[in-house]
Amino acid sequence: MSVQDFLTRLFLFACGGFAAVVFACFVTGCVRSFLERRRKVQCRICRYRFYATPNNSHAECPHCGAANRS
Repeated sequence: MSVQDFLTRLFLFACGGFAAVVFACFVTGCVRSFLERRRKVQCRICRYRFYATPNNSHAECPHCGAANRS
């Protein structure tokens, strides 16, 4: 194996590792965004957006106090 072949393989390995890290960050961001949108509830009366716990079926709006079904 010549020096040029070694450097070419090293460069391709580095590019592949970088692509894997970028892909992992992208997937993690998508999953985190999806989970955040699932917890967000919008009030039916005042349209205020707030976070609700998953086990609470009647989330109370902190802005107007209306009970919202999730």
